Amino acid sequence: MLTKANLNDKWSFFYGGISGFNYQPGYRYKLSVLATKVVNPPADASNTNYALEKVIEKTADSSVAVVGQ
Repeated sequence: MLTKANLNDKWSFFYGGISGFNYQPGYRYKLSVLATKVVNPPADASNTNYALEKVIEKTADSSVAVVGQ
């Protein structure tokens, strides 16, 4: 997943999950996400938890080929 927090930021890879968000291939999303710090996270886990607040925009992305549908 590629993300950026502000319009002027460069895109960066996001490897974590977003609680409550169900991605569907072939779409681009603009989301409102709540980030909260995790107190004493396990050594192999993120120190931030991400939860979906709202799907602001969901648009079909014709540049992505969805195989098997």
